[in-house]
Amino acid sequence: MIEAKGLSFYHSEKSPKGIFNLSLKIPQGENLCLMGPSGSGKTTLLNLFSSKLKPAQGSLTNQFSRVSFTGDYEKMNEKNVVLDEIVQKITHDISEEKKINLARLALADLEITNEMNYPISKLSQGQKQRVQLAIIFANTPDLILLDEPFSALDYHLKNEIMSVLCKVCSDKKITLIWSSHNQEHALRFSHKIAILNYGKLEQLGSPTNIYYEPSNLFVAQFIGLNNIQAIEVDESSNSQLFNIEIKLVSKVQPNSRYLAMIRPEFIELKSGKEFMVESSYFSGSNKVYQLHNKLKAYSHEDLTTCNYSFHSHRVHIIGMI
Repeated sequence: MIEAKGLSFYHSEKSPKGIFNLSLKIPQGENLCLMGPSGSGKTTLLNLFSSKLKPAQGSLTNQFSRVSFTGDYEKMNEKNVVLDEIVQKITHDISEEKKINLARLALADLEITNEMNYPISKLSQGQKQRVQLAIIFANTPDLILLDEPFSALDYHLKNEIMSVLCKVCSDKKITLIWSSHNQEHALRFSHKIAILNYGKLEQLGSPTNIYYEPSNLFVAQFIGLNNIQAIEVDESSNSQLFNIEIKLVSKVQPNSRYLAMIRPEFIELKSGKEFMVESSYFSGSNKVYQLHNKLKAYSHEDLTTCNYSFHSHRVHIIGMI
């Protein structure tokens, strides 16, 4: 388990970058993705978890004893065969036979046993990534820290490697903490997501919680496409969002103003002439439309004008304003 309480770290007195009063708890076996804009503190936090940096304030408890961090095993001897390379990188003080067994087990977990006698130089980029992971797993870590893993790989290969990594960590109850700018990967592969901004923890939650129930405006705007508008709530908890009458089911105070959001996938576009399409683009699975009132929605149809509707229970209240 890792537990941070009021954790702070300052890169310099004049720099706005660092970690500021951050508190969280990461249990054993967790798969946590750190997300945020560039300079939000993701790499700094990983360095604090690895003990490469020391907190300036607050406390940081790390109960993990075998930590593998990004870059620990990136440099490989291209002349070595795969099995020898892994065995040589095992740091445990054990016999050669036990190291070979650990190496073989890691290769089996990563489904590259057929390549164990191949020279590193003959491997594809994807195979090399699997060998690096095999080296990590052969060292039997209880915590793996990765900073922007596999960013140089193509889309399909990155998905394949991430799937294997997360499965092995899950099977072996290894805690995995990784940073990413890829929202699709964060939502798909992690158990929890921590959203950072200027070194502060904006929200920690499951992918569905982060996506559908952002805790503030920053998170709502940062994750995915969204439609956000200020609304007036009357004494009966009724309001209007993007010209649609809504009955709010969440707890709101009557006669108050709130920021409300509706995700594009919850909006049904229909043939009609009430709203003009301002712009559109093809995203692969559908078209993304923006109407003249700035509402964004998805459709498979070709539209220049349209009507739309959505259900009140799909509206999320971000907060009072």
